[in-house]
Amino acid sequence: MKFIAALLLCLSVISLALCSSPNEDLKQSYMPEEYLKDPEFLKNYFKIEDVETTQFRVNEKLAKIVDRVNQKSVSKQVIFSDSESEAIDVGTIINLASKAWEFIKENKPVLDYKKFYGNALPKGIESTFDLHSWANPKSVGYQTVYKNGFGMEVVKFTYHLVFQYNGTYGDNNVGRYLDAIHFTPTTIDVMWGYTFNAEVTLPSIVNAGSSKNPVAQAMIELDYQISTPLKTSKNSDSFTVRGDGYVAKLN
Repeated sequence: MKFIAALLLCLSVISLALCSSPNEDLKQSYMPEEYLKDPEFLKNYFKIEDVETTQFRVNEKLAKIVDRVNQKSVSKQVIFSDSESEAIDVGTIINLASKAWEFIKENKPVLDYKKFYGNALPKGIESTFDLHSWANPKSVGYQTVYKNGFGMEVVKFTYHLVFQYNGTYGDNNVGRYLDAIHFTPTTIDVMWGYTFNAEVTLPSIVNAGSSKNPVAQAMIELDYQISTPLKTSKNSDSFTVRGDGYVAKLN
């Protein structure tokens, strides 16, 4: 019965969407009135049964496009210190950029690559140009899917974790540092009645190497909030990136 109800709902949404004017309010209900009056149906429709985030392999053509966008987004990012110059401490690694920002707001991406990114740099530098030997930005694709009580994909969100790595300091090529840590959205599909939000935080910057041979490591959290007329739910995914190019999903 759940399968039949879900199938009928999908068909009704498609048919009504095709007949609707593109200027109509996208938040209007495409759900048949009899479904809106059925408590059991609404309970299963708005029930989050499963959430899964998986890594996916990007095809080569899309990867090249993403790389061009990423290189453009980080090529002009420079951090200048507002304080007086201080000695460079290569073993103390700090984030000189943003520590938290909105990523998805009410089903729409929030994009500002010049502002919304983090880094992991040696304390005391005045500019990212104080470092050299940066590798090209690295990009890893992920997909997060929410399913309801009918098994329908009510939220499907694909994105890339992007960062620049291998920045070193001085003639002796000391350290491996990080810059331009951010997420790039690819697709966001949200069904009627659901509101999806996401926020990025960088709660931890550490030295995964030694004081003489530091390797920057950053933890990035992607916190999700999904809301329906019945309930608001929250969950998160955690990732780590390192100055040598290592990247992993932690949970």
